[in-house]
Amino acid sequence: METFMNIIGDSHANVIVQVKADDLLRFADAICEKVQTNTLEMLSQKEQDELIPKKEAKNLLGGVSDATLWRWEKDGYLIPERFGRKIMYRKSEIHGLMTRH
Repeated sequence: METFMNIIGDSHANVIVQVKADDLLRFADAICEKVQTNTLEMLSQKEQDELIPKKEAKNLLGGVSDATLWRWEKDGYLIPERFGRKIMYRKSEIHGLMTRH
C-alpha cells in the first residue's frame, strides 16, 4: 500500500485532506520552530567559521592566482568576505572546495 506522502507527491493525484484547525496550527508552529532552529544553527556556524586572509587561502588552494580567485568569485564558486580593502575567505568553504574534487 502506498504511503500518504507518495500519493500526495504524485503530481497527478487529486487529494483532499481534512484537518482540524488546532492540528493545522500545531503543524504550522512545528514547521516554524524547525525553520527557526535551523536558521539559528546556520547563523551560529557561520559566525564561528574562521576567516582567513587571501594569501593563506591561495596557499591552501595550491597556490592559485589572484585572477583565479577573482574568476571563482564572479562564477559564484568561492565568495570572499570584504572588510574595506581587506579580502577574507571562510576556511570551511575552502576545505569544502578541496574535498569536492
